[in-house]
Amino acid sequence: MSLESKKSLLKNTLALSIPSAVNPFVSLALVYVVSRRLGVEGMGQYSLLLSYLNIFTTVASLGLGGLIVREVARKPEDVHTLTGNALLFGLVSSSIAMVLMDFGVTFLRYDNELLTAFLLGSVALIPASCSRFLEASFRAIERSEFIALGQFMENVSKVILCTAVVLTGYGIVAISAMTVLTKLLALGLLLVFYFNVVGVFSIRFKKDIWTMLFREAPTFMGIAIFSTIHLNVDMILLSKLAGVLSVGIYGAALRINQMCVIVPMAFSLAILPIFSRHFGYGLESLREKTELSIRYVLIVCLPMAIGMILLADKVIFLIYGNKFAQSVFILQLMAPSLIPYSLVLILAQTLIAANQQGLDMKINMVAAAMATVLNYILIQHFAEVGAVMANIITIVAFVILQLLFVTKNLFPVQLVQISKKPLLAATGMAFVTYLLREFNMFLNIVISAVAYFALLFCLKGLYPEEIATIKSVGQKIGQRSFNYIRRRL
Repeated sequence: MSLESKKSLLKNTLALSIPSAVNPFVSLALVYVVSRRLGVEGMGQYSLLLSYLNIFTTVASLGLGGLIVREVARKPEDVHTLTGNALLFGLVSSSIAMVLMDFGVTFLRYDNELLTAFLLGSVALIPASCSRFLEASFRAIERSEFIALGQFMENVSKVILCTAVVLTGYGIVAISAMTVLTKLLALGLLLVFYFNVVGVFSIRFKKDIWTMLFREAPTFMGIAIFSTIHLNVDMILLSKLAGVLSVGIYGAALRINQMCVIVPMAFSLAILPIFSRHFGYGLESLREKTELSIRYVLIVCLPMAIGMILLADKVIFLIYGNKFAQSVFILQLMAPSLIPYSLVLILAQTLIAANQQGLDMKINMVAAAMATVLNYILIQHFAEVGAVMANIITIVAFVILQLLFVTKNLFPVQLVQISKKPLLAATGMAFVTYLLREFNMFLNIVISAVAYFALLFCLKGLYPEEIATIKSVGQKIGQRSFNYIRRRL
């Protein structure tokens, strides 16, 4: 791949990846307050609320964000019509999802406080799904910095409001109410960004667009729902089979793991419009972009996974305190799953860009069934450890199926060749991290990171022009966001 192509890919993906990586650190302030003021049970309630909202937000948006990205990337002149009709479509689908969530949580018979929080929180599905459609349009036109800025402002608002209500003595119901409020504020902010950056979308009903949305909705909704099930069924089954305390122990480790997932997640969201365009140039062009993207996520995720294993105790005790000691082993078990999960994200975008979303849905169906069965069996015997075991088995099976389908229907992926240099550099870093375990954790992380990238550079796993591009784009994103905020104020 040419140097210009590599720079283009980095530029378009870092616009979302770098700012989005900051959000989990902001969220830690709320996690810190909830875990200390409401205890393990309160942390379990909070984790469970987030799991239900994630599941039903996916149902509300029908997974159509990927479709909007793909279609706008191919026909950018239709962005206003597609966005407006998608928002109207989302208002209908999210209202139905809200009713489904209310019925579902009532049927499961949680205690009154938790049930009230769920019923109140379901209102957030409407602004959350509309926000997803607006974000899809930004992704398609490769202005992801506004998604990152919007999510950052939402996150800050949520942390401030929820922390305030917890510190004044309120619990999960108040947290749920503040979550709804921040979702509404976030939608308003995205609309302001859209009107100022993109223009005014058309809210005129277009039969051909609604026909396309209805036609593609079952497949994309299937992908989204089955994906959400296999990623969230662990929390729900833990709450029913092992209790809210187990959810708190497991959820504490999961929150740390999700901080690492945000980088490959943001990367995968940013590359779909690039993949969609390059599919039109031929399978060889798409293969190059896919393998380059896999190399980038492995470069980022391999050292994070190793770092989590070696420093899990320090991270858990720093954020949650000694009463979450049981979460240390859970986090260490979870850490390796970051690698196959990052591959799953990239290969899913490849299948969608190549109009193979039907295959992606079938794989997600298998994963959802595996996750449900394995979690149900293993949680009963091993509680939180069983949930981790179930998820690791599922995600490994998932990426194997993806590789088989991509190889059979599109092109072979040279995974072993791609992973050699990042794996060697991460192995060398592991020795440094282990030797410095008794040092200050932050100093250890900095020295380990320097050692890792030095080894990677020596092995020619990362090139000077890529490093220069990362630095240049990061500065440009920060300056552009700062200038935009200053103009608005």
